[in-house]
Amino acid sequence: MLVALLASCALVSEADLASRLDLDGDGVGRPADCDDGDATVGAAATWFVDADLDGYGGTGELTGCAPDEGVSAISGDCDDANPATFPGAAEACDYEDNDCDGVADNGVEPPTWYFDGDGDGYGTGATTDVSCEPSAGYVATSGDCNDADNSLNPETQWYPDL
Repeated sequence: MLVALLASCALVSEADLASRLDLDGDGVGRPADCDDGDATVGAAATWFVDADLDGYGGTGELTGCAPDEGVSAISGDCDDANPATFPGAAEACDYEDNDCDGVADNGVEPPTWYFDGDGDGYGTGATTDVSCEPSAGYVATSGDCNDADNSLNPETQWYPDL
């Protein structure tokens, strides 16, 4: 009886079976095909978790048919908690690797800060500091003609004395 049942079943070739499992003919069969009714849509892709939503994912991966918010097709974000840090970002003078090339502040010239002895907001060129952030007592503007007197600086109003 078993022989009779087997004799009545048609055998399906490998090629026929593959074509039956790939309805759109894109070469990706069920269940791996994300849309077996559309030949332009194939297998699921690898996506990278983009926690800071800057368009670049970090090291976390997931596989899916369509990207959700918070994932990217591009990886390489070296600080996925900071949206200003990603491959190709502009470097800033902040002691951080903003462009993910492994070097902090490369190509950035730090500003010159001027010591302000009298606290009027103006320093002199006699004592300077070149760094990303000013040290205590340093300001961004020079031009103080008397750094011992806070009433004398480039904003001091002078009047003729007749």
